[in-house]
Amino acid sequence: MPSKSKSLTKSGYYALDDNNLDLEVARLKSQYLHFKTVFGSNTVPPLVNINHVSKVIDVATGTGAWALDFVSQPNVRDRGVQVFACDLSSAKFPQENEPDVDKITFFEHDVTKPFPDKMLRTFDLVNMSFMCGALTEQGWKSALQNLRDLLKPGGHLTLRDADLVTLTHEKPPPLDGQEPDIAAYTQGKSTFATINRILSGWALLQGFEIRLSYHLQKMLQDASLQVLSSTRVLAPHGEYCSSHKGPNGTSLSEFTTSSSQSLSYILDSVTSAMMKAGCLELGDGTRIADEEERKALMREVQHFVEGGIFLSLSEWVAVRPLRSSY
Repeated sequence: MPSKSKSLTKSGYYALDDNNLDLEVARLKSQYLHFKTVFGSNTVPPLVNINHVSKVIDVATGTGAWALDFVSQPNVRDRGVQVFACDLSSAKFPQENEPDVDKITFFEHDVTKPFPDKMLRTFDLVNMSFMCGALTEQGWKSALQNLRDLLKPGGHLTLRDADLVTLTHEKPPPLDGQEPDIAAYTQGKSTFATINRILSGWALLQGFEIRLSYHLQKMLQDASLQVLSSTRVLAPHGEYCSSHKGPNGTSLSEFTTSSSQSLSYILDSVTSAMMKAGCLELGDGTRIADEEERKALMREVQHFVEGGIFLSLSEWVAVRPLRSSY
């Protein structure tokens, strides 16, 4: 396992290769639809009454998929809701001629930095999704404090994110409430163990939280946010999409190919970064330093993912208490 001293950056980074921007934008849009369906096809968790929402921001928006989905809702479209969306980079923002883009104010901002004073305590709803591969422990601390500062007292924060560990029928998650023993998912020479060593090694290298969903409750509370609900779901990838359904029996079969391609793409980018950092190793400790060896490993990994694998996702709703001060 690589040492934390080899971390590529102090606060994490976007590991995926932006050289093919169109491919990455398409992947993120497909992933958004896949994970939205896994959670039950709601743009906003039912606990949040969007009829009472007048100002919204989607933080770390990426392609703007969530924000665009939000403004398309019938009970949002005709009410003149103010919608903002920000990201560290504008590279993946939608084109100006795309539908509903003109209803959203896009801007660049790093979530680990404070927002402009004029935005503080003005939002009814703040949304952020899938930052497990972008924020360190300190990054999360700063980000959650900054998100809290955006909210009006009584305003809601919604989060969706993932744990950096994969699961299968043979290696299911532990009983509810128990943290997974990462060693149980990384030991041995199986391809499954290799995939989890890649993810856990990357997390350690960057300072990311492997079991994020098991720590978010305290992290939110430490940011003076009250947790109203949390839900953990398994997101099938590859052939598991054909044999598993979403809530209320929703079919996931349309994501069979795109989900396996998406996860394989992530693992390909991660292994490339780890090899460049001198941290990519096989189960027996053999270091991979040759691109052909890495590609051979990825062919094995991709074949396994296509056969079916799970990611553990979680959804959180928190509120800034009415009696709240800075």
